[in-house]
Amino acid sequence: MSNKTLFIGLVSDRIDVMLCHGDRVTASRRIDCVIDQDPEKWGRSVKDAARHVRHAVDELAAKGLLTTVLYRSPTECSEHASMGLKSESDASEAALLSCADAFPCALDMTAHQAISVGRDARSNEPQTHVIVAADRDDAVSALASMVQNAGLKFQKAVPIAAAIIAGACQRLLQRREGTTSRLYVGDMRSFFVIAENGSIVFARAINLGVDALVTALTKPIRTSATEPCILDRKAACSILFTHGLPNRSKVVHESLGLLGGQIIPLLAPVLQRFIVELRQSLRFGVPENQRQSIQLVVEGPGGGIPGFVSLLASELSLQVNADEASQKFDWSQPCCAGSDLFEAMKTRRLLDRLGLQPNHIAQFRMGSRQRRWLWTGAAAALAVIAGEAWQVQTKILAIRDQAQTAATMSADQQELQGIVDRVTTAKIALTGLETIIARETAAGINLRACLQELASVATPEIRLTGIEFHQNGNKLMGTISGYAFKSEGSNDRPQLEPFIDLLRRSPLFESVVLSNVQMGALGEVAGQRFETTVVAVAAPRQLSPDQLANVPVASASSISTGVQP
Repeated sequence: MSNKTLFIGLVSDRIDVMLCHGDRVTASRRIDCVIDQDPEKWGRSVKDAARHVRHAVDELAAKGLLTTVLYRSPTECSEHASMGLKSESDASEAALLSCADAFPCALDMTAHQAISVGRDARSNEPQTHVIVAADRDDAVSALASMVQNAGLKFQKAVPIAAAIIAGACQRLLQRREGTTSRLYVGDMRSFFVIAENGSIVFARAINLGVDALVTALTKPIRTSATEPCILDRKAACSILFTHGLPNRSKVVHESLGLLGGQIIPLLAPVLQRFIVELRQSLRFGVPENQRQSIQLVVEGPGGGIPGFVSLLASELSLQVNADEASQKFDWSQPCCAGSDLFEAMKTRRLLDRLGLQPNHIAQFRMGSRQRRWLWTGAAAALAVIAGEAWQVQTKILAIRDQAQTAATMSADQQELQGIVDRVTTAKIALTGLETIIARETAAGINLRACLQELASVATPEIRLTGIEFHQNGNKLMGTISGYAFKSEGSNDRPQLEPFIDLLRRSPLFESVVLSNVQMGALGEVAGQRFETTVVAVAAPRQLSPDQLANVPVASASSISTGVQP
């Protein structure tokens, strides 16, 4: 059985198609196309892209493969929520409801998933961390239509941001030593998380990414020429990931003669806003005396921008390093190391749990599973019935053989069988007699004696208000409630302890437990209101002569074997 699968990465300006064999990407194609970001036109634009995807699928010879779509849309919602509930299912449901206000439409009109990625290791108020992914049902349906029209089998759709956040949180929760922080700088969004000894202490999404820097570089650039220079997105990406944050005198574009000093003013506002967001996150997430000990690791495409990591280290006064995969980032290659798709595909199990499906497909698949379960159950039931029928047939044949053998027995053997039958009958009668004797003479609970004992041990300072007995398994449990008052003319405490001591010394009760004591009043008299539980002790009864006379006795003739001496 082939384990080949197909992944499609769909963003606003391109579609990447990746053929995977197991966890390894064996071939890929990039399709440059523009997906309309108007929420009302996005679905139609996605469906129209099916012909481009089909062409790439034909080149990869991947027709009919199961396909997962990793995507960004104007209506998708990817959120991180920390819940105080221990149960993963309860935490997921609570997180889904808490994030419902951020959904693009009503909850019943969305395709959504909420999964737990781990729980804090700390013992003081640990939180269960949940990732919520949701999108409009028609948006996910458009993705499914694109996949099916391209000759593929739709499996699921996962928002890229949700997969990245889930993977980052899960990896940090698995690190049980020291304080560490991760800053993922993605194409459209960034995610900043701080963990300490396997517990997430701060997590925040920042709505800034590499795309903001690229967009800034596409604005008009004033040069020595009469008309300002305008870069396209490919040229802007090339400058950003080749030269990054250059010196003012460095040439960043040979043909246009652009210098670093001409692009820095375009990048500065975005960088300043990003640094302000990080400073605020550190201020709210980490005490001031602990900030210097934090080691910040930059992941994602942002880690591949030359000079970006050193700028963060200088502005935040922290030790900042770029992730190894980010340093290998190549913006021109699909699913390269450090890219959003690369990070989203790291943990395939999370993708399976986060997968969104259109409601009509989810209902159809649930119905198919239920039908399979029904047929499986029916087959198992038929197998059990067949097995039992074979056993019954075997027993019938054995009984027939025994009957034939018994028919050929001699008269002496038949007489012996009759004796055995009579002995068996006598044994049954004796067993019944023993049962009756045991029932009539066995130990039992005497409720009258228990009530008399309670009346005898209750001193004048004790006022009983409730006596309740109930059967609990093979024990008779009693609940006694009442009030204990002070002795008349005494300033001592209410006389509750002597009453409890008398109960514990009583032979009719065991396991006397004083379960609830509080101050109260009966009428106008103040005292201690108490409640105690007891276990009534069984005692053998002494039968009266009349009761003994009623015990049935087997006659000698009923147990006679009929054997002559």
